[in-house]
Amino acid sequence: MGVRISKDGQIIIPRELLQICGLQPDDEVDISATHAGLQIRKLPVERDPVKQVYGIWGTGGSTEEYMQSIRGN
Repeated sequence: MGVRISKDGQIIIPRELLQICGLQPDDEVDISATHAGLQIRKLPVERDPVKQVYGIWGTGGSTEEYMQSIRGN
């Protein structure tokens, strides 16, 4: 699959390849030169554990009410 390099040195990776490789907007990749050409590799995502759970509880009730509900009180 051929792509063209823009004046600014940018390429557009075809959507089909993005889907196959599991690449999403804002993912970071590493580009390196190999004997066969360029290699593009998805970098692992370092997720902040606090950001992962922030806001999942919604906006209702207090902590005490939640604790009572899971304890069956």
